[in-house]
Amino acid sequence: MLLFLLSLLVHARSQGRMLLIGGTFVLFSGLLYLLFMAAWLSLFLVVGGASGVTAAAGVIALVIGVLNVKDSFSFHQGPTLSIPERANPGLF
Repeated sequence: MLLFLLSLLVHARSQGRMLLIGGTFVLFSGLLYLLFMAAWLSLFLVVGGASGVTAAAGVIALVIGVLNVKDSFSFHQGPTLSIPERANPGLF
């Protein structure tokens, strides 16, 4: 979408038209981001009311944090969340 906007701006040849096209893009991008964030906020307000979900998310975050700190001191010993070496060639 951004490439399409840039191609329109290159061929606009007028600062007024450039301002209109760019302003329209910025306005609608902002509105879409606002709607997207409002939807996420609504979801978090609904889920945040359930204390069980909040507690479970907290426990999961703590376990992930402990595993990452453990990896800092003893890499590849015990449980880990790092990507195994055998999978690295396929990723790159």
